[in-house]
Amino acid sequence: MQEPIPSPLALDADSYAARVHARQRRRHTGEPYIVHPRAVARIIEKYRNDPEIIAAALLHDTVQDQLAGLDCLHRRFTPYVTILVLALTKPSGPEDGSRELRNAMDRLYLAKAPRDAKVIKVAEIMTNLDDLAAHDIAGARQYAREKLEDLLVLTVPGVPMELLSEVKTRIEKILHT
Repeated sequence: MQEPIPSPLALDADSYAARVHARQRRRHTGEPYIVHPRAVARIIEKYRNDPEIIAAALLHDTVQDQLAGLDCLHRRFTPYVTILVLALTKPSGPEDGSRELRNAMDRLYLAKAPRDAKVIKVAEIMTNLDDLAAHDIAGARQYAREKLEDLLVLTVPGVPMELLSEVKTRIEKILHT
């Protein structure tokens, strides 16, 4: 099977995300941060051959990490890409209380997200599970328990069942090792 040719929008999103995340490293792997959004985008390409969704997957952490503003994304990318990135940007912060409370707030916000943002979120959970399982099993177990709850709001029509099943399988494996 031949690799898809990236769209100009996805190439621009990749370039932008790489520049914005240039000084960041993944906490558990030490890899350049851009590895994470690229992994999410590769998963998305399997299920959604849509340049806007792939671009949003590449950009999903740029606003969350306060590295880029929504106004900048809005000027550079399509309105739908900006909507998806905003939907994937957690509304809670450390000042909002315990981790449990913040996760509940984020889950309520995620429940209202567009379907395509939910697909990106499931792909992100998959990549995070893999990274944590390989480098921090205790952290992976905590994350897996939290994400099991998130899957309740992510399991909606249009989110690929194959992707959801794969994430659930990984969660179960982590929780039972």
